[in-house]
Amino acid sequence: MAKHRWNYNGDGNLRAGGFYWREDGAEDYVLAVRVTPCPSAGGPSNLFHVESGSIYLPPDPAKRKIALGCCGYAFETATRSEIVDAFMSYCGIDGGDETVIRIGPPDPFFIDRGDAWNPEPDTILRANRSLERYVRDTFLD
Repeated sequence: MAKHRWNYNGDGNLRAGGFYWREDGAEDYVLAVRVTPCPSAGGPSNLFHVESGSIYLPPDPAKRKIALGCCGYAFETATRSEIVDAFMSYCGIDGGDETVIRIGPPDPFFIDRGDAWNPEPDTILRANRSLERYVRDTFLD
C-alpha cells in the first residue's frame, strides 16, 4: 500500500502507458514512475519498460511556457498536473532506476526483425498478473 498520495497521468489502462507522480516537498521537481509499453516501439505485447526518478520543473516562466505550449496547455491557466505532464513529455525523467517487466511467457506472435524494441526482461510475472497492481506494490511508496 502506498504511503504517499500518487497522481496518475496516462491512458485508462496502464498497459497502454502512463506515469505516476507525487510531490516531494519541492516546487521545482516531483518524483515519478513511468511505464512504457514495448509494443509502442514494435516490441512484444507483454513487455514493459519502467523508469523511476524525478521530473525537474524549472521555475523560470519562459521555460514553463515552452514546455506547456508543446503539449497544448496554456501557461496562464496550467494546473500542477499539466505542468508535470508537460515536463514529462518535454524532458522526461531524471536519474533513478530502469527495469523491464514481462508478463507471462514470451509473446508467441512476436517476430523480431531486428528493428523492434525487445529488451531482455529483468522481471517475469505470471501470465495473469496485473501490471497496475505490480507497479503500485513495487514502485510506489
